[in-house]
Amino acid sequence: MNKVFRFKPQKRLSLLNPERKTKGQLTLFFGMCMGIGKTHLMLQEGIHLIKDGFDVVLANYNSHGNKEIERLAAQIEQIPLKKNGEINLDYIIKRDPQIVLIDEMAHQNPNGSRHKHRHQDIEELLDDGIHG
Repeated sequence: MNKVFRFKPQKRLSLLNPERKTKGQLTLFFGMCMGIGKTHLMLQEGIHLIKDGFDVVLANYNSHGNKEIERLAAQIEQIPLKKNGEINLDYIIKRDPQIVLIDEMAHQNPNGSRHKHRHQDIEELLDDGIHG
């Protein structure tokens, strides 16, 4: 069985600036291919953070029909997507959570979006002091 590395809550508190005047910090769940558990691990960590007292929201995820992923996602406040299915940056910034979970960082946004790529959306949130 794989062992999951988790920061202790005290370590997380030291990483997060309560005044939110600095740039947000990014945590990546990296894997070599689809189906190895990146989204599952991201959602599990989000649930642990909520239990540790952090304000965490879920901007988007793709379950690929996996019922366990859907069960985990249901335990986290979800940000409504825009009509075109993209993450809603303005809503997230107004909601101002400590941490936002965003799946599929390599995604390309549709024409007419604020940014061409999702990683640019994430950069904007980090610049606003929201951790990802």
